[in-house]
Amino acid sequence: MNRTVALLTALLFLLVASCVAGCVGAHTSARGARVVGLVEACGGPPPGRCGGLNGTSVAVLNAKHRLVAKEALVENGPGKFSFRLVPGRYTLVLTTDIFSGRRNITAIAGKTIRTNFIFSIP
Repeated sequence: MNRTVALLTALLFLLVASCVAGCVGAHTSARGARVVGLVEACGGPPPGRCGGLNGTSVAVLNAKHRLVAKEALVENGPGKFSFRLVPGRYTLVLTTDIFSGRRNITAIAGKTIRTNFIFSIP
């Protein structure tokens, strides 16, 4: 009888421990926010086209205007950027050789925020 109780207690402990570990892991991954976007210049002579911009970087500033992340986009690449951030308010600052831009965003836990910088060229 005592051996059965001890075995059941051990199994119950393992079941609870595995549930807690799984629940904590799921909660931790959902806490962060993801910010993704695209930087392109569109237009030009007919028929026109869109493409990435050389010398592009995107910086993330927190509410205190401190740099928390920065990404240099690949030269002649697709112009895509991606950041993982803790929830909060941020400003994305874009700089290129010829354009600049800013976007205020709110990062929400477990959500993906999509924001694009599209510039028109004659």
